Amino acid sequence: MNYRTILADYQPIEQGDFMLRYKIENRNYVLYSPIKNEISCIELFSFIDIAPIQLALLLSYEFKDGNELEEFSFPLSCERERLIAYLFDVEEHEMSLKIKHVSGLQGYLMFDLIKADKVRNLFQFDIAKKESYLLFDNSICVASIRENARSNIIHLCWDPYVFYSIEKGGERNAPAYLFASASPILLEYALQKVEQYFVPEVSDPCIGIHVGNKVYEALAFTSYYVRHIQTDYHVIPYRSNGLIYLELLNWNPIILSKFVSSLNKIALLQIKKDLTDDIDLKNSFTCLSFNRRSFIYFIELKIYVEVFLKRYLEILKLPMLHLLG
Repeated sequence: MNYRTILADYQPIEQGDFMLRYKIENRNYVLYSPIKNEISCIELFSFIDIAPIQLALLLSYEFKDGNELEEFSFPLSCERERLIAYLFDVEEHEMSLKIKHVSGLQGYLMFDLIKADKVRNLFQFDIAKKESYLLFDNSICVASIRENARSNIIHLCWDPYVFYSIEKGGERNAPAYLFASASPILLEYALQKVEQYFVPEVSDPCIGIHVGNKVYEALAFTSYYVRHIQTDYHVIPYRSNGLIYLELLNWNPIILSKFVSSLNKIALLQIKKDLTDDIDLKNSFTCLSFNRRSFIYFIELKIYVEVFLKRYLEILKLPMLHLLG
């Protein structure tokens, strides 16, 4: 079994004298020749080399009887380190910001959580289009600035453009973190950083949760933080098919009923601000209870998540949590 046989039904998205790059089911693989007459495959999540049998398992390749294809060959060899440098292909811009040569987009190098010197991704953003995306597959990585600064505020965000604004104009003595996703691993990492930073002698601690366009991520961290510091008003969020589902634990039933009612009233007022006609709108938030467990679900729209977050913080009365734009 060899790489070419396994990849016979796929077309590369990038090819050159020393490499072939494939994107299959949102995962990236690069074939290259580290030395003459030898072929390797690197997957662009953990940036590790994988054998043909591992690639076959990842692609659910069905083994067939018959002759194998002749293995790939490249005119030029390329060391692994040089290949990775080519894939990122960035240059210094300003502060810790980078510019990708091919796309011309700005972005931040994202690093491994444990091996802090290992680059795992590039979080690019387009200021004009207000769009951002990860260059490669790994969404369990982080960027940071001013980690050794001391202040009563720490900034958390999931949008590279917001991170750029913090770096360019934020408090010069306040640390800031850019997270690639709201995975449970990164939520715990963020919680650890908050706990490490706010030692007992820090007065009036402030966690600046920058929402930007990443409203679900802000919701995920807020609810995760609350579940770790108090025993009531817990929320566990899920998202699926354009809906957000919230499991609510340890809520007073009367308070919960009033809370959902207030969410619908606030959402209605927000929506009607942009309407010229008097339309009879349905409730935006639906609450259901089964087996002594309660749930809220709503369409995943920024306006609804923001309404929930702001009202949730009012219920919590936690002065250290601040939602920022």
